[in-house]
Formats: sequence, structure tokens, C-alpha cells
Amino acid sequence: LANHMAPQRIKQVLPNVKLIVSLRNPVEQVLSRYRYMVMRQMYNKTFEEALKEQPHILNEALYCQHLERYLTHFEKSQMLILVYEDLEKDPRKFLIKIYDFLGLDNSFMPANINEKIHITRNPRVRSIETAMVLMRMLLRKLGLSSFAETVKKTGIVDKIKKINTVDERLSGEVDSRTRARLNEVFERD
Repeated sequence: LANHMAPQRIKQVLPNVKLIVSLRNPVEQVLSRYRYMVMRQMYNKTFEEALKEQPHILNEALYCQHLERYLTHFEKSQMLILVYEDLEKDPRKFLIKIYDFLGLDNSFMPANINEKIHITRNPRVRSIETAMVLMRMLLRKLGLSSFAETVKKTGIVDKIKKINTVDERLSGEVDSRTRARLNEVFERD
């Protein structure tokens, strides 16, 4: 969404495309991006330092600016704008909106509709996390992706991740002053 060239490029290749955008509470989006960077060992400072040193994490959540760029290239009827928190409240209703927008039969519901996937985690031992990622990459390079999938299906990867995860609630909340400052930034957008 934040890429300045994307709307124009999409329009050139797919002029009649239907676009689906899911927007998250911008403060939560910024916090989630920060946690992802920490989890992936891309950043190791505090959230407040990240806000100063990594301006892109704020920019990505300035939704109004990004949507305005898309609206210069696409009709409103080509865009479905959803709110991520609605997905958390009622995944079925959220999916039905997508099906209806795309003109699809909305009677199909995936069996895992209520399952959370790719939850941000805070590893206890980062070297274990790194080793798992490197092993997966190595298996892919060796052409053993199917073996990696077989191992994953046994549940062992999920068990290792569960054992190696610090409870996310222990990571702490955003300081109330920082949250208020972020809310001001996003209200202007």
C-alpha cells in the first residue's frame, strides 16, 4: 500500500482489477511491524527508538495518503476497503464481504476460518528460531521442500515454536504518551 509506484504499475498491467485492502488500527499496525522487525532480528532497540529511527513503520500506516494514490488510478467501485479488527470479530462476515465484492458464491467457508495463522511471536532463544529458518531455506535450496512440508505436518515445528515462545503479553504495552502521540499523527492523516 505504501509503495508510491504500485498503483500506477498495477493499473498498467491490470486496469480492471478489483483491489481488496484490509486496514488495521494504525497504532496496532506500527506496533505489529516493530514486533515483526524484532522477531526477525532486523531491529533490537525499543519501540520509541524505532519510531525515531525507522520512519517507514509510521509511513506504512498513513492509510489516507496511500489510498488517495490508488484513487487517482482506480474507481472506488474497484476497491473494497475492510477493517482488520472486523476480521477478528467475525471472520465469516469478513469473508462474505470479499466473496460478494468479487462476485463469488459466498456459501463456501474454509474449515480453518477461525484459526489464527502467522501469529507474531517473541522467541525465547533467537538462535533456535534462526536455525529453523536456515534449515527450511537449506531444504528448499536442496530441492527437499516436500520433506520440509512432511516434517511440518508432523507438528514438531509448531511444538518447537510453542516451547520457544515467550508469552507476547510479557512484551509490554505501548507507553500511554507514545500511544497518544501516535493517535495524533494518525488523526491528521
